[in-house]
Amino acid sequence: MEAKHVWVNPSTRKLTGYAKTRWREANRQTDRIPMSDVRHDLTYTGLDASKVFRVPLLMVPFWSSTSKNERAECESNYIIRLYRFLVESLDPPANWSALWLLKPELQGPYDESNEIRQEFDTYPAVSSFSFVHVKS
Repeated sequence: MEAKHVWVNPSTRKLTGYAKTRWREANRQTDRIPMSDVRHDLTYTGLDASKVFRVPLLMVPFWSSTSKNERAECESNYIIRLYRFLVESLDPPANWSALWLLKPELQGPYDESNEIRQEFDTYPAVSSFSFVHVKS
């Protein structure tokens, strides 16, 4: 498994170039794992080496920020549409994905203020994307 992490702000409605790069990196890194090494390691530990899964994983929390201590309104339907847009934006495409819409009481706002500025963040959802490779 190779896990990567990026943030998406729902107000931008796009998967950044950085996120797409991280996705491609995770896929490349799992593709480069020599299967002979994996099978040897599994056999050595006594585990079944007949099927091996390569799993690049991209974790994408959704967030928004405001200068006011109030919950940012972010409708579930909009987050679902954005999630679907993200699924379609990945290259190579994901063959597994999930979306967790947080209950309002878990979304925040959370105080991220410092000496320079007052800032409150909310987190309406978390998504994950993968391209599971099964090697026999």
